[in-house]
Amino acid sequence: MNVKLIVIFSIFLFSCKNGNQASKIKESISQESIDNVNSSAVFGTLNVEFDKFCIGLEEHSLPINYSFEFIIDLPKFKPLPENLNQFFVDRNVANASIAKMPNHNNNQIFMIAWLEESGETLLELCSITDEIRRLPIFYAKDYDRDGQLGTIKTTFEIAKNYEIFLTEVFTPFDSDNSSALVLNESNYVINSKGHFVEKK
Repeated sequence: MNVKLIVIFSIFLFSCKNGNQASKIKESISQESIDNVNSSAVFGTLNVEFDKFCIGLEEHSLPINYSFEFIIDLPKFKPLPENLNQFFVDRNVANASIAKMPNHNNNQIFMIAWLEESGETLLELCSITDEIRRLPIFYAKDYDRDGQLGTIKTTFEIAKNYEIFLTEVFTPFDSDNSSALVLNESNYVINSKGHFVEKK
């Protein structure tokens, strides 16, 4: 995508009040382009306001791991102002909240949470330099696995050095957590540019 097109899209996205129109445009370009547009072309105009907002945020310490209590209580999270919401959440929600994490390699790191229509909480890590990068770290939903009904969810562990471990598990409704089946495991780090890079 060329620079001219990115600028045109940025101006439209910022001024567009119709969420459906914005969503259709977003779907026509790559997520990488969305991240770049959100930060470099639009988010920069709100840097001062965002910096003021961050002053009131408490900072989490590392390591930090998934727990049921953490998802329910969302400690140290603060509601995200509506005018900043669109730059951190790539869907039309009005209940997003944010928590500050320790900086890493001169990148600002935040955790974003919001509720889906189903009532389930979603969590993402965000890295901010001249771009906004996002990594989903928690979700949970009902799931039909080959005719067996249950819950599928991703849990997380974030080490002190920002190594991120994600585990996707499936738990049948008619069993307890001891019967959970691990479907996928992944491991990420944050590089010097603030990108989330999967370790192979």
